[in-house]
Amino acid sequence: MHLPGISVVIVSYNEEKNMADCLNSLQALDYPEEKLEILVVDSSSDKTPDIVRSYQKVRLLLSNCRDFPVVRNMGLRSASHELVAFLDADCIATPDWLNRLVPKITLPDVAAVGCNAYPPPDSPFLGKCFACLGKPAGGAIGFDSEVEFLTRGVNWIGSCCSLYRKSWALKVGGFDESLQYGKEDVNLCERFLQAGYVIEYEPDVFVYHKTRNTFRQFIPWAFRRGKSQFHATKSTLIQILLEPFSVLWLFIVLIAFVVTPSRNLVPLALLALLLMLVVSIGLFRGSLHRHFPSGCKKFKLLVERRRRIGVNAGIIFFFIIPLFYLDRMIINLALLYSKVKIHGSPGKSAI
Repeated sequence: MHLPGISVVIVSYNEEKNMADCLNSLQALDYPEEKLEILVVDSSSDKTPDIVRSYQKVRLLLSNCRDFPVVRNMGLRSASHELVAFLDADCIATPDWLNRLVPKITLPDVAAVGCNAYPPPDSPFLGKCFACLGKPAGGAIGFDSEVEFLTRGVNWIGSCCSLYRKSWALKVGGFDESLQYGKEDVNLCERFLQAGYVIEYEPDVFVYHKTRNTFRQFIPWAFRRGKSQFHATKSTLIQILLEPFSVLWLFIVLIAFVVTPSRNLVPLALLALLLMLVVSIGLFRGSLHRHFPSGCKKFKLLVERRRRIGVNAGIIFFFIIPLFYLDRMIINLALLYSKVKIHGSPGKSAI
């Protein structure tokens, strides 16, 4: 098979701990070196640019902007080849990553091809549990937990490890630079579909995506995802406050605990166990589908694939379900924050 030229674009911000691993994995790709361009678009304040400069065959572009859509567009427009692959700086490419995406991107009308972003095998316990929430790009569960399968292809792919046709991406306007908190990949795919293009997903292809391994990393990440979700939803303030994982319910429980004279922890612990059980049943049976359609699908696949992933039922119930609850509450808090901020901003209307 004739292999086309490909530009691999890495967008980075303060990735000095990850950049060498990422670039080393790209240099080990099973792809002709003369047909491969590696381009890093960096906005770091750490030593990331110095690390990139140590790789003679890697192009470095510096940006003053940290917003992902802006730097992705910068990389897209600067790429030398028609096929442009995006890889996050905290990802490690597998040797056959590009080889196995090329056959689908060359099919008629296919504008982009995505794959999985599994946690590395040596990920710590907490990092693997975070990845079991299905983020990013399906996490430990697999990207098929994120997407809707259409008559041909899927409805979107994540930009952390995907391959695009440059001219078609630019034709539909590139990444939307107003989406500074995320969802720019979802938005681009929506415009691909509106233009009549096809988006493919290759389930047998994957890269390794390093995990968030501490709550200090996880909480801001979840909050940022909540802010990106705000720009993709039209929920009212009442809907945000009353959704199943609203911070309002936690606030009510805490107030009840404070005003209870005995302040016995046993009822609170029993309530927490009951909540985990209700959430588990709700996710597995799909009764929470109206509020969290992807959450129900992910939970079922997590249970089905638990042995491959390396987690058991006890870990799912006592650790991953509480993490899911925490994740949803942080997202709800970010939605609430964004809604109130919009309400309080002069000249802006609430979404």
